[in-house]
Amino acid sequence: MLNLPGLPKYWTPFDIFDLRNAETFEALFGIAQSVLFRMPQPIAMVCGPITSGGLGSKEENLKVFKKTIKDLSDKGIIVFSQMPFEEPIWKIQKTPYYKGGCHTLEGFYLPVFESGLVKNLYFMHGWESSLGATWEHIQAKRLGIGIIYL
Repeated sequence: MLNLPGLPKYWTPFDIFDLRNAETFEALFGIAQSVLFRMPQPIAMVCGPITSGGLGSKEENLKVFKKTIKDLSDKGIIVFSQMPFEEPIWKIQKTPYYKGGCHTLEGFYLPVFESGLVKNLYFMHGWESSLGATWEHIQAKRLGIGIIYL
């Protein structure tokens, strides 16, 4: 695997190219799946407020989200970061493809969880205030994914 400065770990230049050009959640999942296949197990993800709940703004919630991912990674936990997908998700949500409601959760996050590649979900403090994180919690229980509360 090519490791270029500034390239997220386990990502290739092709992944970045595909990410920039993705127009559907299915395309984003394909990129995520490729990255997940390159990662050693067990893989974790962080769940918490982004667009609803938390500190009340997407920007502030993302700062805490990124710090939590870094802190867990610094402890040696293999974390699949959904942060590279945030901007493309927002772009897709502004197109006619986007159906509203839970489309982002069901179109992108559900296939990630159902892939069986993510073994643990780390729930940030205040996750209960987030509609998305609450949905993720339900999916983790349904799919038998490990739940860790921070």
